[in-house]
Amino acid sequence: MPVIDEDGRVVGCLFRELRDTGNYMKVFMVVDFDIHKIKMYQPECEFLPDLSQETPCEEVNCQYITKVTPATTRPKVLHCFEMGCTTSTYFFSVDSIEERDEWIETLKKSSMGKSSVKQLVTLQKKPVNYQTKVVGGMVMKTPVAEGFSESLEQSGARNGEDKGAQAPSSRKSRGYPRVMKAGHGIKLGAVMKNWKRRFFVLTELTLGYYKTLDEIEPIKTVPVSEISRVVPSKEAVGKDQHMFEVVTPTRTYYIQVDTIEELQEWVKVFNDLLKAQRIERRDSTKQQTGDDGNDFGTLV
Repeated sequence: MPVIDEDGRVVGCLFRELRDTGNYMKVFMVVDFDIHKIKMYQPECEFLPDLSQETPCEEVNCQYITKVTPATTRPKVLHCFEMGCTTSTYFFSVDSIEERDEWIETLKKSSMGKSSVKQLVTLQKKPVNYQTKVVGGMVMKTPVAEGFSESLEQSGARNGEDKGAQAPSSRKSRGYPRVMKAGHGIKLGAVMKNWKRRFFVLTELTLGYYKTLDEIEPIKTVPVSEISRVVPSKEAVGKDQHMFEVVTPTRTYYIQVDTIEELQEWVKVFNDLLKAQRIERRDSTKQQTGDDGNDFGTLV
């Protein structure tokens, strides 16, 4: 969720569509009302205490924003919204409808004019709480974001919601999966063994692929629980074939992307997700059997 930092800026991570490829890349967005600009940074900048020495990936003047609305041209990209400017249109994807509405409201306010926006931010701003940890012998202070999403939501009721309503913090409790990565790739067919360009969407629960970017229903979805491993493919021939394998008990999916960077990112996101699910299953098993691993409900 977007939060307000101690400098009165609205900040947060979200996924941005790349114009050339249609893939989605995670960015750290900073809406700075004082200088009337929106800056997008690499996601690791989220944890830096000072961004003055960092160069943003892109910068947008808030005065050039013409509209901010839910995206109707990206039906399969979950919780997508678009920000229209005088020279281009940006598409973003976030974790929930609530988060999408928060960003839309914030970006609309950023185009209202410096004085009125400044007044709105002052009303919403709250003290920043920090968590202190000792890492590698150094004291690290990180801001705790809890509570800031509530301050944004309480600035006004949206879509018939009560002013005091607050969205649940758990993605699973909200009932929709998080989009982990999305983008174009070329997939090897199972029967004809021909290569076809598809748009892939990986969520916490499934890998789905679509015929085109505008399709609503996927051609097929593969449950993440059925995926055993994802690795760079040894079948790739030549340095320009950036291919990886998604292995399931019934089939191995061969997917080729445009660059080695995309290949590495897809493999990393897949493996991070599979690792997290293995840990979740292990912890769930421990809770069922007891911390010592003994299942007292089973007779031997």
